[in-house]
Amino acid sequence: MNKNVKYLYVLITAFCCFTVGCNVKNTNDVIVTGDMIKYNRIGSKDFGFNLNLIDNKPNTKVEFLECTGKNTNGLTIEYNDDTFENIKNHKLSDRYLTILGFVCHTENDYVEIDSLTLNIDNKKTVVQLSTPLIHTLKKTHSDDSVYPTAYPSMIATTSFSNTDYPFDFHAEKNAELVSFEFNDFVVPQDSTVLVNQSPVGSLDDVFPLSVKSGDDIEIQCKIDFKPDSKNSKYTNVVFNSELTYHAENLSENSVISNDIFSQAVSNVEDAEALILELK
Repeated sequence: MNKNVKYLYVLITAFCCFTVGCNVKNTNDVIVTGDMIKYNRIGSKDFGFNLNLIDNKPNTKVEFLECTGKNTNGLTIEYNDDTFENIKNHKLSDRYLTILGFVCHTENDYVEIDSLTLNIDNKKTVVQLSTPLIHTLKKTHSDDSVYPTAYPSMIATTSFSNTDYPFDFHAEKNAELVSFEFNDFVVPQDSTVLVNQSPVGSLDDVFPLSVKSGDDIEIQCKIDFKPDSKNSKYTNVVFNSELTYHAENLSENSVISNDIFSQAVSNVEDAEALILELK
């Protein structure tokens, strides 16, 4: 074999052995679900996310090494085992599930993570995220003409398409509600808008909507993935709800942004179903 060709073959072989692209098994039969995290969040300097690891043995040793992406200088990441106690070291369909937790801190206005390099049982493994993880620092919201009074922060991907969620707001001043939407991945479905507990129509029917000082507004809706997107009901999804409004005393629109974390696996039944889906 030509010396240069042989050298190239060795490089390619090494790359294939140490890279886990999306849900690909490595030589130790380990699966890390790099294509089952969808994260685009506007939040604080501290944030976090989860990946699922499936192995044929318990107590898999994991260590975070580094990440690649954009604007990651100064980004710190620490690894935690976030596995729920009811599924920790629990054998499911001949496999074990570990929920990998990554606790992050950034001083940058924006960070994007494309891949993580992990040490899994003393083997270097690169986990490619099929959808880059994007975190943007939230700007200070100083106006309180309209403010939130209740909203869901933790939901379940396995059931969000058939669950009605309330997003409640109070108008301190006269305002026009311009739009209500989610910033990425998902859309509101089967919506009903109520003003002072009286239904006035769906989001599509009544927005933009004028409200008066003292009004209470409730938006009820189900949540579902955008049409034609490739997802699983065991995908972890992190995003924001966004209410855009224009108050009569302001020259520009204001946006109320709230975090929503959609957890995929929280019990033994979900864990077993995820493992069966990936086997």
